[in-house]
Amino acid sequence: METEILQNKIQTYIVNDLLQSANSDLKPDTPLLEWGVLNSMNIAKLMVFVREEVGITIPPSAITGKHFKDLSSIVALVRSLQA
Repeated sequence: METEILQNKIQTYIVNDLLQSANSDLKPDTPLLEWGVLNSMNIAKLMVFVREEVGITIPPSAITGKHFKDLSSIVALVRSLQA
């Protein structure tokens, strides 16, 4: 899956399902952990979404702050697992 398509899918999921706001201006560098958008429950939900929609299972060892700090880092993680 192309990076732009993957980013759009994940961004749409975060905005619609985790933020529950169609008007959110989520940018690739929005600090999701720092702003409390991603917590343990939301990271688990996001991991299920990625597994179901993209077909990639994120291993427990990859659940670190550096991989979930913002949209760009999440996309980079998923892309690295696709390789």
